[in-house]
Amino acid sequence: MAEVQLTTCLEPGELAKMAGKHYDTATQQPRWHSDKKFSHLFQSMNDHISGRAEASAPSQASLPAITSAMDAAIQSGSHDKAVQMVTTAIAERTSTLLFRSQDGIDASRSVAHYGVDSLIAVELRNWFTVLFQATVPLLMILDERISIMQLGKTVVKKRGVYLKSV
Repeated sequence: MAEVQLTTCLEPGELAKMAGKHYDTATQQPRWHSDKKFSHLFQSMNDHISGRAEASAPSQASLPAITSAMDAAIQSGSHDKAVQMVTTAIAERTSTLLFRSQDGIDASRSVAHYGVDSLIAVELRNWFTVLFQATVPLLMILDERISIMQLGKTVVKKRGVYLKSV
């Protein structure tokens, strides 16, 4: 469901409620329901209506390797190890987004130092959200005073809070 919200800025659950009130038959449904560009949103609405949307937390087996490794480090109390993993992942992602060699990325520098603009910062923020369920403010990502290592610490802290709430 998060992908749908990032793409459209619409809440599928609310749309599903509205669709149920206003569109009782298939002939009354709006044209966008059959438009492939909106298939994720429509699927999410259907999931919400059928009750599958409540199964929110992915299983540990379905998580990406970096997320699972970081979770294991956090749960074992190895926060420094988790920060190192995330910092390395941020450096790798930054180098990929900027088409640079990862060797040229220093974790003691900010991502802004390497030329990250607002569009790439949005990509990084979305990546943090999808991969780690950590919302990092855009201005924090673009701040020249906040190093990649500090971003890593922020992500680990937010992921730790997320893990305690699940």
